[in-house]
Amino acid sequence: MAAARPSLRVLVRRVHLWLGLTIGALFAVAGLTGSLLVFYPEIDAALSPALRAVPAGARPASWQVVVDTLHREHPGRTGAWRIEVTEDGGVIPVRYYKPRETVHRDFAPLLVWVDPVRNTTIRTGFWGDTLFTWIYDLHYRLLLDKPGGVAMGIAGIGMLILIASGLWAWWPRRGGWRRSLHFKRRATPVRRLYDCTSSQGLVRWRCCSSSPSPV
Repeated sequence: MAAARPSLRVLVRRVHLWLGLTIGALFAVAGLTGSLLVFYPEIDAALSPALRAVPAGARPASWQVVVDTLHREHPGRTGAWRIEVTEDGGVIPVRYYKPRETVHRDFAPLLVWVDPVRNTTIRTGFWGDTLFTWIYDLHYRLLLDKPGGVAMGIAGIGMLILIASGLWAWWPRRGGWRRSLHFKRRATPVRRLYDCTSSQGLVRWRCCSSSPSPV
């Protein structure tokens, strides 16, 4: 006898499973790197003695002084500089977008940090050479320049399909809402993990606060 064809719900669950094992892993990396990038100014300053030495809240006498500092210390770079005006003062980040050293790369500006008190450059580096620009490149484009950006865009579409298929596969049949939202505290760890995943944020606080249960 011919094998019975799987139902639509079963097929959707399979799609959800394989997307979770592939695109889900990719977005786990994106989520971890994104979490670091939220605090990158603070972490970057903590790792750099030169940046920590600049007084908090320090501001330049004028922005023309900053421009003069850049032209004096980088006379060969005659293109446009982008000066980032920070709300809280302190070190002034600057970018030079078309350095000749990285013209072969899709995006690799020269990064400069200016001390607004001494009017001097205290750190320089090309995009990707510093820890957090490398992490940002991994987060945004998987270190693959334009192809990586396209891949992440496609992965974003895949993530939408992952979410939609997960919702479809979880959606309870008539009369099954109570069972679908029930969290089994004394179940095995695998079952507890399944309940956390399927119920999402509705029971996350219960999952995190409950004590370990026996297998």
